[in-house]
Formats: sequence, structure tokens, C-alpha cells
Amino acid sequence: MHDQPFFSVVGLVPLLGILLVMADGAPLTVGSLVFVSCQAIMLAFVYHCRDDSIWQPFCVGLALPVMFWALRSEPLPASRRLLRLTWPVLIVALTFGGLREYKRAHFNLFYFTQGYDNHPYWHTIIVGLSSNPDIAREYDLDALDDVKVIRLIGRRLKARGQDEELAMTWFNNDFTKYQAAVKEVVLEIVSKYPGKVVSTLVYYKPMQMLGEFSYVMGYRPHQLLTGGHRFVADDERQAQSLYYRPFGLFALAVLALVIALVPKRPLADGRLPLLIAVMMWGLSAASPLMSIPMMYLMGCLFVTTAFALYVVVVSLASHVFSQRAAPAVAGTAPSLNAMTP
Repeated sequence: MHDQPFFSVVGLVPLLGILLVMADGAPLTVGSLVFVSCQAIMLAFVYHCRDDSIWQPFCVGLALPVMFWALRSEPLPASRRLLRLTWPVLIVALTFGGLREYKRAHFNLFYFTQGYDNHPYWHTIIVGLSSNPDIAREYDLDALDDVKVIRLIGRRLKARGQDEELAMTWFNNDFTKYQAAVKEVVLEIVSKYPGKVVSTLVYYKPMQMLGEFSYVMGYRPHQLLTGGHRFVADDERQAQSLYYRPFGLFALAVLALVIALVPKRPLADGRLPLLIAVMMWGLSAASPLMSIPMMYLMGCLFVTTAFALYVVVVSLASHVFSQRAAPAVAGTAPSLNAMTP
């Protein structure tokens, strides 16, 4: 949990705050502006530290059309509903724009001209493709060895009559050229083996992600093939009970309390919390799915999976209790009417 990639988890708190403001349809007031601005600054700070959290501001943008559709039955005119959903998105966009201007004002120009202002997405994507054993074997890729990608680029340069050492030079000093070379290989793999790329995304990576879930929950031993990164030694895990258990006793007690306190309503009336949970879960899964399905890159997914399960349980319980309460209320109606003169 102290691994640097886990820092993206911090962004889930401000992200949820902004999404709840949008779901509430809050008008633009001084209070709401200050709140959303603070959450947006926190979101930008997390991205500044870990740019693999880029899915979080995308989630805010996606929420605009999703919630506009979900709130279509509200009495507000469509123009006012759109305005109330748009201003938080604009605040987030302005905040991230401000972060970019801050970096341009204070970072060395080399940082931008050599391509270090962006995450090495293409490098991450090609490493992730090593989840498919056929692709890994043909291109000599390994999810635990970044150097193999550099050597792959070197071999391609050598085949073209260039110095293969350029690959390492580009990796260390010119990410613009390095990323362009890696992008070329990724596109080659996609065009040459589309079926294998699809199977990587829909089978191999999901299976590895399930393996990581199983490991952190303590249901299977550590295996190098599922990431190669141990949480802690097994005996220490057992001694301190360091396991991912979303439905432990404490969690169940809190869920029971929440179910007792929340208003009882049918699922159709509580769809916004479910939509928020699904959006956060789906986009957080995109990060390890598009990159490397290892537990140290799955911190956000661990949290959003538990959050989505909690929302589903509370929503279903609320729906069941609301349905049970409805006949009782209906049954009292005749006696009340009978008392009316």
C-alpha cells in the first residue's frame, strides 16, 4: 500500500465529491464553487504526482452526458440541468489547464521538448501486451522487464541499419523519439494480430487481474506469473491479517448501519449512486486493463470494486425494504377512508 502507484487512490475522494455535487444538481453558489474548486485542486495534485490517474478527470467528463440522461425526468428545464452539470466539469478543466501552465512556467524546457510531459503510455501498452504468451514469445516481452522493450526497439533499429544503442539513448534522453518507435511496434502488433490483441484484453488480462484479487484476498499463494510483486511475507500477512476483505465483520456492521439509516426507495429512484459506482469501477479497471494487470497498479480498482459492491448491496436492500413497506401503507388506506364522513 506504500508503493508509489497506489497514490492514485487518494484521487478517489475528490473525484467522488465532484460526482456527488453533479448528481445533486447543485447550482453554482459560493459554497459549491469553493467545494468543487478544492476537490479539483486535489484531483490535479494527484495527477501531477501520478499521471496514470488520468482516468479520474475523464470520469468527471463522462459524468456530464451520463447524468444529463439519468436526470431527464427531473422537473428542471434541460438548459438549467445542463448548466448545473457543466460548471463542475469546467472547474476541473480549468484546474488541469492551470496545472499545465504552472509546469510550463516552472519546469525546464527540456522536460517538454524531449517528451517527458506525458506518461509513457505506449511503453506501458506494449509491456501490457506481454500478458498474451504468444505476443510475449514472438517479441521477447516481459511484464517485469522494461529493458526488453528497449532491446526490441534496438533490434528494429539495427535491422534498418541504425545503431541499436540509440534505443537506450532515446529512453534516457528523448522520450519523443522513443515513444514514436514503441508506438510503431504497438500498431504493428495490433494490425498483424488483432485476434490476439482482443484475447489479451478480454481473457488474459482479466484472468491475471482476478489472480491479483485472489492473492491480495489471501485465497491463493503468490505467483510470479500474476505480477511478481509480493505484498508482504506470508507469515507477516497471517500475523497481522493483512488481507483485502471487502465483506469483513467491520464492513458488514457498517453496511447494516447504512442500510438502517438510508431512505428506503426503489432501484429506479436510486440509480445515480449506482451509475457513479459503475463509472468509477469501469474507468479504474481501464488502467490495469490497458497497461499491466499487477496489484501495484490496481489500487484504485481494489477500492472502487469494494465501493461498487457496497452501493449495490445498499441499493438492493433499500429496494427490498421499500417494496415491503408499500403494501402496509396501501393496506391502511381503506380504514382511513372509512373514517371520513
